[in-house]
Order: sequence, then structure tokens, then C-alpha cells
Amino acid sequence: MEENEDIKEARKEGMEEGEKKAKLETAQKMLEEELTLKQIMRITGLTKEEIMEDMETSKK
Repeated sequence: MEENEDIKEARKEGMEEGEKKAKLETAQKMLEEELTLKQIMRITGLTKEEIMEDMETSKK
């Protein structure tokens, strides 16, 4: 039974990572369209730190 729980947890974590990646991609497009950071945060549910960190890693 423990193995099934591990698989469920791994699947859940993967889904959450995928959702966050999609939100960050959307945030990047919003920035390109010149939406404000406040608007992007409200729409995506991302924090300022998450958006800024993604911007920094995208530049590299």
C-alpha cells in the first residue's frame, strides 16, 4: 500500500510543478504585453518573488 501512496504523492507533485510552470509562462506573456506586476499577481496567483525569480532565470 505504501508504494501506491508514493506514486500518488509523486503524481501530485508533478501536477503542481506543471501548473506552476504554466502560470509562469502565462506571466511571461503578460509581462511582454506590459501588464503590471500587480495585475499578473492577481490573475495568476503567483507571488512577486516567484515572478521575479523566473524573470532572472529566463535571462540566463
